[in-house]
Amino acid sequence: MKRLALLGLIAVFVLGVAASASAADIKASGQYRIEAVNQSNWDLVEKGDADGSNWGKTNDQEDFNIWMRVRAQFDFIANENLKGVLATEIGSNAWGESAVFDLGSSPVAIEVRRAYVDFKWPDTKVGIRAGYMGLSLPAAIGGGSMILDEEVSALTVTSPITDNVSVLAGYARALSGTATHRANHDSYDLGVLAVPLDFDGVKLTPFLMYGFAEYDAVAESATPAWERGLLTLNGTQAATSKSTWWAGLAFEMTMFDPFVVKADLNYGSVDSPG
Repeated sequence: MKRLALLGLIAVFVLGVAASASAADIKASGQYRIEAVNQSNWDLVEKGDADGSNWGKTNDQEDFNIWMRVRAQFDFIANENLKGVLATEIGSNAWGESAVFDLGSSPVAIEVRRAYVDFKWPDTKVGIRAGYMGLSLPAAIGGGSMILDEEVSALTVTSPITDNVSVLAGYARALSGTATHRANHDSYDLGVLAVPLDFDGVKLTPFLMYGFAEYDAVAESATPAWERGLLTLNGTQAATSKSTWWAGLAFEMTMFDPFVVKADLNYGSVDSPG
């Protein structure tokens, strides 16, 4: 065990020396978005005072807000085949919001949006990406998949097969539960396979995703949104393992341009024994 630990330390030290010996080009980009919104009774539910007076005369919303979001991305480019990406985000928050954009306050809610390594296998078109990244299942409509379109810790490999056919294979760990990673069986793993087909006037992308959640995964999750989208609408079976899968097809036809036909076909199932 001590020898393995020592070898690991040496490996890290060697990698660190190699990294410091070669300078990387840094490319910075960003996006600042500011918008003003004036609205009244946005949720169509008017509310009065807590004691019941003025019921129906006022609502619980600000009529005017200015929203702001700041994104910055840094590409650390070692060479044409290797780069690291770090993306940060502040917001979206409203001007004057406590501890973010209020008077005299320095924003403390700086989030790491993405952090991954992008590697292209030398002399090939095979791309490998690993880290915390954006991962979306194929979708032709709406700009993102209704099943999965989110940042996640993952490893993906992409490669062309022919001029018209390529493949994407990936593995993602959506959840690993507690910080010790030993107390419970609470991991949730996903495997993804997509085959984009691109012909003159027609694009087809069939895909398949399989997931397995250990029996404590739902109970350990602090974000019910992905539970509803990826595991189950019924949280009463949290103490059971779950096998999940989805299959679909993203379709786009442009051969009759300017008339464009798009369609998304998605189907999935959750098997929760016990």
